[in-house]
Amino acid sequence: METINDLQLTSNSYRIQSLKSQREAEESKLMVKKCMEKGDLDRARIYAEKAVRKRNESNNYLKLSNKLEATTSNVQQLTNAQQLQQKMNGIVGDLGHVMKTINIDEISNTMNSFEDFDSNLGVSTDYMEKSMSSIDYSIPDDEVGDLVAQIADDNNLQLSDQLQFSATSRTDPMDQLQKEYFAKKQDQYVKAKNKIAL
Repeated sequence: METINDLQLTSNSYRIQSLKSQREAEESKLMVKKCMEKGDLDRARIYAEKAVRKRNESNNYLKLSNKLEATTSNVQQLTNAQQLQQKMNGIVGDLGHVMKTINIDEISNTMNSFEDFDSNLGVSTDYMEKSMSSIDYSIPDDEVGDLVAQIADDNNLQLSDQLQFSATSRTDPMDQLQKEYFAKKQDQYVKAKNKIAL
């Protein structure tokens, strides 16, 4: 039960982070507009990069939250199946004298189906590892340029020729705190998975 609660809490924290990142992306978009109105195109570009990064971060947190919710559901099903299997084993043991009148092959098939259910749920750490490794923190210049152009269009602002975007993408890596946070959450997930396997 503790593992399920931990997974739910982690999923909720990712969802909260997603909302926070989404809010920060919207705030950055407003700053792009303000900077463009003042003619400060360098700062507008910086805020546009941040808006794109935060939007992508929000989407990634939301994906992780949804994947953890699915995993939590699978773990809950596994736990319920194991509890049901234990109850059935107890009932079958207590009713030993009735076994002569019950079809033993049918009981065996029922128990086998619970064991198959247990092994087929497929809760694996690969899911989380692939999710974490697929997060891309580079900010393509075309996305930044598109965002600046969209904000300019939405607010009837003129884009200056000074606003040039290079063809190469600049990488804006996660800061150390975010890396440590993700590593910690991944370790907690792996430990929770190992508890379930026992």
